[in-house]
Amino acid sequence: IIENNKIKLDIDTAVSLALAKNLGLKSEKIKFMDKKWSMITSWNTFLPSLTMGAALSKLNGKKQNMDVDMSNPMAPQFNYIDGDDYDWSISANFNLNLNLNAAMGFQVYQTVLDWQTGKINLETAKKKLILDVKKSLYNLILMQKNIALMKNSIDTAKKRYEQTVINYNNGLVSEYTKLSAQVAYENMKPAIIEIINAYNTALLSFKQMIGLKKNVQIEFNAAIESKKQTFNSLELINKYIINNLDIKTLNLSIKSLINVRNIAISMLTPSISIMYSMDPTFQKDALNDQWFADIDNDWKQRSGMFAFSISLPIDVWVPFSSTQMQIVSSQFAIKQAQIGLENAKQGIELQIESLVMQLEKSIKSIESLKLNIRLAERAYKMAEEAYNAGSKELLEVKDSESALENAKLNLLQEEYNYTTALLDLEYAINFKKENFTQRRKDARNLK
Repeated sequence: IIENNKIKLDIDTAVSLALAKNLGLKSEKIKFMDKKWSMITSWNTFLPSLTMGAALSKLNGKKQNMDVDMSNPMAPQFNYIDGDDYDWSISANFNLNLNLNAAMGFQVYQTVLDWQTGKINLETAKKKLILDVKKSLYNLILMQKNIALMKNSIDTAKKRYEQTVINYNNGLVSEYTKLSAQVAYENMKPAIIEIINAYNTALLSFKQMIGLKKNVQIEFNAAIESKKQTFNSLELINKYIINNLDIKTLNLSIKSLINVRNIAISMLTPSISIMYSMDPTFQKDALNDQWFADIDNDWKQRSGMFAFSISLPIDVWVPFSSTQMQIVSSQFAIKQAQIGLENAKQGIELQIESLVMQLEKSIKSIESLKLNIRLAERAYKMAEEAYNAGSKELLEVKDSESALENAKLNLLQEEYNYTTALLDLEYAINFKKENFTQRRKDARNLK
């Protein structure tokens, strides 16, 4: 809930906002709905084409009447003279055509495959968006902590410089030592400015991703997940690789290629055509006579008919014809896609194994880094005490402090690496949201 242009964001809230407002996801939903309606209405390919019409017409010129010359009965002469205008005629027509062939069934099936592909594409877009949102949020938290550490370092450097000035004024340190402390303090300012600028840029991108306005202030109510889990990569591959969205897409692509081949093969089969037409024409004057006084005699058909025909293409059976070569080409495309599927499976298997190894490496690194921090804190405390007592130089204190800050940053970075690798693994094996707790159970079982 946004109050006074401020919002508290946890992981679930950020994901919910992105799913509701992300423009890229909205576009993918529209594509999916288009494919869905194409599938739902695909049956209309079996509807016949229907046309109806009517015409009111009159021939140009006049009727030709025959005049018989009776002056010479033995050789009568026939003369034609213009008579009355032609009558107005009215006619109607109705045509029904229905063409049926085997390809129509495969074309309907293609809309089903397109819908299934669109469904997977939409699911992929959602899962990718969720992954990006979580990674971005964790990255922003990491950057916030990095900034806090930098600010703490700057504050420490400032205090050290101020103490050095006091020591210099009391004659305890040289002017060089004082200037070195000042330079160290001033050199930290550009670094913190650069980190803050990078954070603000990432924050703007994150707001755009989840559909928030630029002026909304975000307070993150989340922490980088640190609960450690171990997995057996072979078990994950055997159980979940079929759930991978890329694998599902490639399987559907192969089905589509097979259907394209079947459409080409169906072109070799006969086609059936059903036709029915009516064209009743009024036989009298359409403007002066009643239209329906004597329907049986006043309305006549001219060329109306019912026809049922079967046609078999011949040229498509010729070797190396375009249809034959299309079938051959489809076979090659199917084999190539099947090889691509196997190659993709190998790639995903390698990805899962790499992620599991990365998780194991991060777990070991985190334990080691925690120990490094404890040692660095102790070393820095001892160096600072020695410096205040005058037994150590400023540079030695700076080195100890730098080692401590680096250890803290390395731990934060490794926590981030572990969490993002866990998210990548979840995406790779396509865990459903409801299986998230089950994932932890699997982690214990797959040790």
